[in-house]
Amino acid sequence: MRKSAVYRLAIDAMMASLYFVFAFLVSIRIGPNVNITPASLAIILVAVMYSPADALLVAIVGEMINQIARYGLTPTTALWLVPVILRALIISVVAHIFRRNDKYLEENIPAYLVTLAIAAIVTTVANTYVIYIDAQLFHYPDGLTLVQTILRLISGIITSSVMAFISIPLIKAVSKLNIGRTLTKSEIEEQKRMKEEALKEEEDSTNELETK
Repeated sequence: MRKSAVYRLAIDAMMASLYFVFAFLVSIRIGPNVNITPASLAIILVAVMYSPADALLVAIVGEMINQIARYGLTPTTALWLVPVILRALIISVVAHIFRRNDKYLEENIPAYLVTLAIAAIVTTVANTYVIYIDAQLFHYPDGLTLVQTILRLISGIITSSVMAFISIPLIKAVSKLNIGRTLTKSEIEEQKRMKEEALKEEEDSTNELETK
């Protein structure tokens, strides 16, 4: 159990680092307050493949490092974490519900696209509010307009769709590596049954040896 926890933390740390690299170094500005970045890919991968706790950890650590690297530690640093946390929560909770019903979210393409699109919309709306609050607190023009907000929403949805189709083959490839993906309910029960059978066979073998 301890080995499994350490292993999962190592994966979370790797994905948080990937998020930071994408967010900090691969960010394309297409307008005021409108940026395109593949950083959400790291959140999507963790949220779909692992638990909501893993997704939250990656979101918090990754975005915290990004904010500190860009702006230092400010009174509103925690606020800038909220949009990323919401994206991680939405995707990971839906993925968890699918696993509880013996399905994987990414295998249902329409549901996967809708989930990522909703997460993108919520993230964009939350991010817009944070921009406004930050601007009010530090007394600078937020530059937000209706057209700009609509453009942010559209770019967020398009980016989420692109990330969805990029993530699907990545998830399949990583799953084949057997590096601890969270299983469906029936797979967990089957795994538990196989362990119990293996233990029983071992006990039977030990009893036979003692009898001889």
